[in-house]
Amino acid sequence: GREILHEDWEKAADLILCPRDGEKEESKTAREKFKEHKDPSKALEEFPRWMFAERTLLDVYKKRGMNSHLNAIQALPRNLRLMYIHSYQSYIWNKMVSERLRMYGKDKPAEGDLVLESKEVETENVFDMEGVDESTLSEAHAAAEDQESDQAKWIKSHPKKVKVLTAEDLDKYTIFDIVLPLPGVSIWYPTNEIGKKYEEALKLDGLDINNLATKNKEFTLSGDYRKILSQAEDFSWETIDYKNPKGD
Repeated sequence: GREILHEDWEKAADLILCPRDGEKEESKTAREKFKEHKDPSKALEEFPRWMFAERTLLDVYKKRGMNSHLNAIQALPRNLRLMYIHSYQSYIWNKMVSERLRMYGKDKPAEGDLVLESKEVETENVFDMEGVDESTLSEAHAAAEDQESDQAKWIKSHPKKVKVLTAEDLDKYTIFDIVLPLPGVSIWYPTNEIGKKYEEALKLDGLDINNLATKNKEFTLSGDYRKILSQAEDFSWETIDYKNPKGD
């Protein structure tokens, strides 16, 4: 996901195809053989049918040559292509939740935290830029190409609005109201130290927090907000004893 945001298509494709730990022997062997011979035709005979993503890339390399990295990535189903960058978003979000709880605790809000202005838009929607009208999308991309900051246009388009907490707000909210953003072009970041942690984490991965718009519009994510803690309501439970560890 990070390499797609970098628009390093060759590295992104290589990471999908390269050997990795914890796989079945059949998959591991196919990956290792391809790493050695780099022959997509031979690899298609070696990779199991169920390795759909890998076989899709190999099929493009076979038809269009081993330098067709962007074409190979774009041949993947759209939901799979986006899954890679959504995974990177979630990775950063998880790190930031840990930082927030470590720095400010898990008991109450802190100045600079974010809360949603309306509870009617709590459903998560990070999958694409469908909520952004085409004119705003084009204008913001044009601004990005000119290396100008035009974050306001992106943020204005996001269906969720957030409030930055001040000292006077702290007794009006609980820790269960606090949200943190999944990185994107149309969200606000906390104004306390966590906002700086986002910038540092993205910079460490070679990304600019103020310039996450990619030249390929498909991979430009609006971003979203998730609550850092949830409170279970209206649920029931029971204790069941069983002796068979494999039983339902």
